Amino acid sequence: MRRKISTGIKKLISTGFVHIFGANTLNQVLSFLSSIVLVRVLTKADYGCFSYALNIYQFFLLLSGLGISSGILQMCSEYSDKPEKSKIIYDWGSTFGIKVNVLLSVCILVVGLFVPISIEGTNELLVCFCALPIFTLIYEMAIAKMRGDIKAKEYSYSNIVNMVLYCGLSILGAIIMASKGLIFGRYLAYILTSIFIAITFHVFPSFKKVKLENGIKMPLLKVSLISVVNNGLSTLFNLLEVFILGIVVSDSTVTASYKVATTIPAALNFVPLAFAVYVYPYFAKHIGDSKWIRKNYLRSLLGLGAINGAIAIILIIIATPLVHIVFGTQYADSVILFRILVVGYFIGGTFRVLSGNLLVSQRKLLYNTLVAIVGCVISIVANVILIPRHGSLGAAWAHICVLTITGILNTGGMMYFINRKKVEGNGNETV
Repeated sequence: MRRKISTGIKKLISTGFVHIFGANTLNQVLSFLSSIVLVRVLTKADYGCFSYALNIYQFFLLLSGLGISSGILQMCSEYSDKPEKSKIIYDWGSTFGIKVNVLLSVCILVVGLFVPISIEGTNELLVCFCALPIFTLIYEMAIAKMRGDIKAKEYSYSNIVNMVLYCGLSILGAIIMASKGLIFGRYLAYILTSIFIAITFHVFPSFKKVKLENGIKMPLLKVSLISVVNNGLSTLFNLLEVFILGIVVSDSTVTASYKVATTIPAALNFVPLAFAVYVYPYFAKHIGDSKWIRKNYLRSLLGLGAINGAIAIILIIIATPLVHIVFGTQYADSVILFRILVVGYFIGGTFRVLSGNLLVSQRKLLYNTLVAIVGCVISIVANVILIPRHGSLGAAWAHICVLTITGILNTGGMMYFINRKKVEGNGNETV
């Protein structure tokens, strides 16, 4: 038994799980601590205004690179044994994605300059955000390449460097120039991280024209475009909550309280996401081997459920002192919102995140799209009905509704596709 445990631990270390999980844990701790500092550095009204501007900016970011980072991850995973082919895929995708995000930046600038937004000060901050998608995508494509090549250590080190710079420079910028400084600090973080990756791991953004054969280009674009739809629709319901709340209430302090309530539950998503990051290339590599996939999927789901359940129970019990100590008594109105959103974390973190990622690894993209559309429609309807009646509480309950329904659909869909396939392989290898 001890030998089996020891062998399992060694395998987790050698395949990079410890590096990925450790890096994601450290990153979330740093991100969480920086959020606390930013809440203290900025006034409640200023923090609410920044949060609303960030929320609108993230609507544009849903189209970032037309999903090319996801396409690079999938195709580089499938060609991880052919480094030359993987490099060509990355170079072509990099050029494509940067062109898309240049156009996206122009659109953000136009909206910031010419479209009036309800919460005062939001337009000015949106202009400051306009070029950030270019630098963000360069970094995201580089780490997608490392993930696809199953270079877990390089991926983890790059993530840590980025988060240290991101948090440190954001805080420094906020202290010097408030919300604008916070945004400019993020620019500098992505630029410096991309330079670090290029020098240390020789992953450079490509600006040259590269020829990619249609047999690879078309699957790459298909995965990318469907992923941007799926990820966009899945993320959209989170953005709609704050967006509709800002339109209906038009009070930056209410927005600030809701965003504070989401901080810890959102940060905790690193638990299911870290596991998904680690296992994704293996599930993509074993595409079609239903026996292997079923065995490892169920193990992952049960483990995550136990961990997430324990976390949720503890946080619900200590909610009041936790919010007061971490964010201050001025955010006491966030406690009940926080408890509701913690329940949402358990549901989404257990049944939605892992299953959604692994459905993509098996190229069940259309099903993911349908689930995302259902989630988006439910989000719009629930928020439009509940927010005018219950304010920020309505947004929280709408959040729960979407996570529950999409979680059931993702998990049920994954099991359906596994059981429908003809059993292939012997299922002995585990991750």
